[in-house]
Amino acid sequence: MIYIGLMFSGCSSLTNLDLSNFNISKVTRITSMFNGCISLEELNLKNFDTRKVTAAIGKKGMFIEVKYPVYVGENWNLLESDTGYTGTFIK
Repeated sequence: MIYIGLMFSGCSSLTNLDLSNFNISKVTRITSMFNGCISLEELNLKNFDTRKVTAAIGKKGMFIEVKYPVYVGENWNLLESDTGYTGTFIK
């Protein structure tokens, strides 16, 4: 199990985040990764490969309080309901 949840949780002043170069192809848990990032205007996860992710929600979700667009790519297989996100994933 590889866990990277909570990595950016609580980063309330963060406005833009480009993680398009992150390789998470072996990661299984990303629970609460961006919770509380209330100032995010753009989040780029275009190369996130979530095919091995088995836990994204947890108690609070992956994107609680994220209101702006989340850009994802072809290897993103999580639904908004899987993550707690109330917006729309843009592919």
